Amino acid sequence: MRILVDADACPVKDDIIEIAAPRFIKVILIANFHHEMPRLPGVDVVEVDDTPDEADYKISNMTRPGDIIVTNDTPLAALVLDKDARALSPRGHEYTRDNIARLLDQRYRTLTALERGRRPRHRPKPFRPFDRDRFRKALIGMLEEKS
Repeated sequence: MRILVDADACPVKDDIIEIAAPRFIKVILIANFHHEMPRLPGVDVVEVDDTPDEADYKISNMTRPGDIIVTNDTPLAALVLDKDARALSPRGHEYTRDNIARLLDQRYRTLTALERGRRPRHRPKPFRPFDRDRFRKALIGMLEEKS
């Protein structure tokens, strides 16, 4: 098992590394080359081109069954679920086979509204300490299930 992180704008990279290190779990940060990533023992950094979705393609191609993928990207989450990996948002919400269709539909509706010049009903809230705590608990829970 590894933890692959869609790291370009991930606010919980340090938390992931802190949680994974004592468990000897490999962390792989995937980001475009414009972003500075921490270079630490047990952490691999994979730099990709800055074209749209390049990090997502790389993560999808690298994913193996049993991996945990941390991403805010719902389509990427859907792809890795099909590879028998688990997906977790930086706010601690797990993407599952039971909720992924609804989340993809919600994303589609939001994008459609934006294209039509309408503001979406639900705007993302700022990342809060509560979100970080929920993420940490969810990731630790996933890792404990695996051991």
